Amino acid sequence: MINQAVLDDLSRQAIVHDFRLLQGFRLADTDVSHCFALLNFLDPPRASYWLDVGCGFGEPARIMHAIRPDLSFMLLNNNQVQLEYAPKLFEQVHADMHEMPFHDGLFDGVMFLYSLCHADDLCRVLREAARVVRPGGQLFVFDYLRHDGDDAESWRLLSARFPYKLELEVCFEMTRWQPIAWEIPDGSDAVFRAFFNDNALYDQVIGRPLRPYLLKAVRR
Repeated sequence: MINQAVLDDLSRQAIVHDFRLLQGFRLADTDVSHCFALLNFLDPPRASYWLDVGCGFGEPARIMHAIRPDLSFMLLNNNQVQLEYAPKLFEQVHADMHEMPFHDGLFDGVMFLYSLCHADDLCRVLREAARVVRPGGQLFVFDYLRHDGDDAESWRLLSARFPYKLELEVCFEMTRWQPIAWEIPDGSDAVFRAFFNDNALYDQVIGRPLRPYLLKAVRR
């Protein structure tokens, strides 16, 4: 299970450093331009309703809504510290991503922005995400993929596990998601590296064994 004490401590440190967009890799220089780039990849339908799973402080949803006021969001997080700082603009639900308290097919899309790495059971979470999204709806993931090593240190420091691509592909086969776009984006990890505050350890845990990816899938 996720170590909430680790996430509580990281969350409080992030607030102190005004690190509100909890994503390890940035596609642009500012939070707003980064979210523009995420929206450009996602290209969500007009007036669509999105579930932001593991929403962090709700900053991506807030910025995306400012850019695209036609989009609406529900915030889900099992970390109460993060939810306390999330914007009250959106409805918030304190719940686990493995058991989402929503009716089937409620949302037009679901997004995991550096949160799928906190899944204890990757396939179960993706299956649950498929349940709460209507047929033809979308999945959007922005996170790290592992290409070397194991999760021992990332779990200890970040309470996070990063799958190899094959593991993720197998979970898609077992659930109702059909990937339609994969991308290894250009950008920078400078913000997260600075927050980590230990270059050698950062390179050991993040910089060398992980690569960022963007993924879009459609609910079958």
